[in-house]
Amino acid sequence: MIPRSANVIGSNARNLPSVPGLPGLMQPGPIPDAALKRAFPVLLLSSVSLLAMACGGKRRPGRGNRLEGAVLVVLFVGYPLSLFYGT
Repeated sequence: MIPRSANVIGSNARNLPSVPGLPGLMQPGPIPDAALKRAFPVLLLSSVSLLAMACGGKRRPGRGNRLEGAVLVVLFVGYPLSLFYGT
């Protein structure tokens, strides 16, 4: 028997990525050029680095290490802080 908490977690994991994007699909809004120029390089860098980390290189694919985790945490915390402080 599956605990009820697993159902809640599974439902949230399914709804969280899909529900916020639906209004954007129904009626897309404008994206300011400044926001796109600021966000796109960071998005591209984080996506490429995550892909490189997931492929694995010399070690087993899909296994991260502490350095890679630290890089992702720095991106996760540093980018919003840079937006907040305006640098």
